[in-house]
Amino acid sequence: MDSLKKLHFYRKTPVDLTEATSSGGVISIVALLIMVYLFLSQLIMFWQVQTVTDIVMDNSSGSQATMGIDFDVTLARLPCQYASVDVLDILGTARINVTEGRHNFHVTKTRVVTEELSMKRVPGAKLATPDLVQSPRDEKRDHHTRHDAIKALKKFPVSEHRDWEEDWDKEIYSFELTGDNFEDKLSKYDFAMVDFFAPWCHWCTELKPVWEHATGLVEKTTMDYGEDPTEGWHGFQNRKEGMFAWEDYNGKHEHAPMTLVDFLNQKRDSLGLGDVPLHGRKRVIMAKVDCTRTENRDLCRQHRIMGYPTVRVYRNGAAHSMEEYQGERKAEAFLGFVHDNVPDIPMSEDDSSNTALLREREAEFHANLDTETHEGCNIVGSVEVKKVPGKLMFAAHSNYLDFDLKSVNTSHTIQHLSLIHI
Repeated sequence: MDSLKKLHFYRKTPVDLTEATSSGGVISIVALLIMVYLFLSQLIMFWQVQTVTDIVMDNSSGSQATMGIDFDVTLARLPCQYASVDVLDILGTARINVTEGRHNFHVTKTRVVTEELSMKRVPGAKLATPDLVQSPRDEKRDHHTRHDAIKALKKFPVSEHRDWEEDWDKEIYSFELTGDNFEDKLSKYDFAMVDFFAPWCHWCTELKPVWEHATGLVEKTTMDYGEDPTEGWHGFQNRKEGMFAWEDYNGKHEHAPMTLVDFLNQKRDSLGLGDVPLHGRKRVIMAKVDCTRTENRDLCRQHRIMGYPTVRVYRNGAAHSMEEYQGERKAEAFLGFVHDNVPDIPMSEDDSSNTALLREREAEFHANLDTETHEGCNIVGSVEVKKVPGKLMFAAHSNYLDFDLKSVNTSHTIQHLSLIHI
């Protein structure tokens, strides 16, 4: 044991040889505080998440200078027709509404229905959009201007009223709805189209004469007079034949056009049928709502109007199940849309099986839309971008609509987002 003690390198100092001092106590306290501080600070730093950003030059070239972005995003409150996918970068690249087949991009849009509160998609409620659908930023639809619409109304007049040439308020066919009578009025018709507008809106001003002209034509061509539809339409084999004959006649007599009512009366008189009855059951209504009026603001908010003019379609008297008209803004386009969609009106050709199937899918999709749900857009795709600072944007845009920015909601959920090597 003595030999082991001799090998002890750190020998103990006898207590008798040590002495405690006040300065030593101060130093000990300071040292203890420093140790506690160091321990706690290191522990806090260990718990914290710190992000460090650093920009470095990428020496990649050729195919290595780009990367891919895969995404699956659902815009719960924005219809696909207004959803724009844009790619921008610091080098000046600006790809607006990227679609399949351009710049190594592959993007598809699917119309979906989402719940009001949770923004979750309603299972099974989806409708594919056409491939290579045109960008809402690039789309140029065929719309009549106010001047063109007045010329069309002169060429194809509905009735003898001509006061509209000086004051449009004197020739009004469409019924103006309010928040108080909206549901009651629509419940009386098989089919309804409603123009939600704002007086200050440029596109609404352009649409007004078009809408009134179309309303007059729809009223005269869809009225139910209690006559047997299988016997023809006002002496013609069907409505399409009659409308073609009227347009053909006025095309050849531009300086003395005949009103639609007079033209039908002339045909009926030649067959001994008498004039067109003055009264009948209106099966279709084309109405309008001024969203700037105080009494209509709740109605427009309930129907989620975020831009003007917005034309909504309502079927079978249901005021809470709606779809948005997406066709051209011309009187003949509105008239053709009504003629194609209103049931039990004789048409010159039977629907093909494909057309019938598409209409059935449309009906199933729109049956899920009401005041408790929204139409949204599921955007799935892959884009190739340069390895430089930039951004991938999901935005709302339209070249033929004035957005009410307070009503535009681009809330979204991200199902998938990743960067990939190409």
